[in-house]
Amino acid sequence: MQVTPAMMNRFLENKCTAEEAAGVQQYLLQHPEALDQWLPDEEWETFTATHPMDKADSNRLFTNIQAANQPKVRSILSRPWIRVAAAAAVAAFVVVVYPWKKPAMQETAATNKPAPVYVNPATTFRNDTRHKVSYTLDDGSVVTLYARSEIICNQPFDNNKRDITLRGKALFKVAKDKARPFTVYAKGFSTTALGTTFRISAYDSSKRSTVKLLEGKVALKPLLLPGKTVYLKPGQSCAFLQGSNTFRRIIPVMHAISKTIIPDPIDSTITESKTEIRFANTPLPAVLKKIAQAYKVIIDPETINLTGRRFTGNFSKQQSLEDVFSTIAGLNNITVSYDGTVYRLSEQ
Repeated sequence: MQVTPAMMNRFLENKCTAEEAAGVQQYLLQHPEALDQWLPDEEWETFTATHPMDKADSNRLFTNIQAANQPKVRSILSRPWIRVAAAAAVAAFVVVVYPWKKPAMQETAATNKPAPVYVNPATTFRNDTRHKVSYTLDDGSVVTLYARSEIICNQPFDNNKRDITLRGKALFKVAKDKARPFTVYAKGFSTTALGTTFRISAYDSSKRSTVKLLEGKVALKPLLLPGKTVYLKPGQSCAFLQGSNTFRRIIPVMHAISKTIIPDPIDSTITESKTEIRFANTPLPAVLKKIAQAYKVIIDPETINLTGRRFTGNFSKQQSLEDVFSTIAGLNNITVSYDGTVYRLSEQ
């Protein structure tokens, strides 16, 4: 076996294998002068034994050292027989110490072995029926799954969060827990709440997902643009368009018309005064154009077909734009959404 400097270092630090220790022992017995390189004067002067030597061997070595009567340890080591004795002592020390030190090192390594990390199991809740099915989660939150819908979440939840993946449609009644936000991930966006009630519809077959907040407050974030957050108040709804990765607020349709529709005797006309705008059997595209001019907004009908649709009625100029849209949308079965710059119309 070839004794390398690295092996000699491991030998002196008591870190080599039993096979390496035997090889170094044999090498030192054959080449005692090697101790001059690996154990210089300073180390011999500061050396402290950690394993007692046999008393007879110790007395014999001490007598021989006194007889040599040399002032420095290095001069003593220059004698071949002293080197051989020192090499034998070092080798014997390592051979004796190694068997009991190695198990101690192994025991320390076993003690320092990291404890296994427990991961909460993922659980799937699925509704394959035609009726709504409710599940109560470990934190007390209740999830009502609609038909062809499922959620996946760790049960029990993690210590610092409550994450759920949704496919389909579900109503969430979230148990309050300020230390663990409740976040639902669905089709490119997330909905986070602490204690609230909201409904999400995000079927794989639809390019448009919706969130309806019933109680509390939620924060909506696109997963590709997490910096742009939309907050909803109770009663508000929002649509997420997966293609453009954007949210659009949905303006609620009022089923009860707040203003009385008064038919205008003149067909297909628009009459405007200082206080109101009147439409008489006016084509819906012309109605939308006039409203956009009056309220200085942009209205985009998207792909909705307005051919043949007409509107008769009047609006006070003091009415809110939301009120105007609610009336028009309710009569034509359309939905109006707002993305911050453009009002868009789509079929319900």
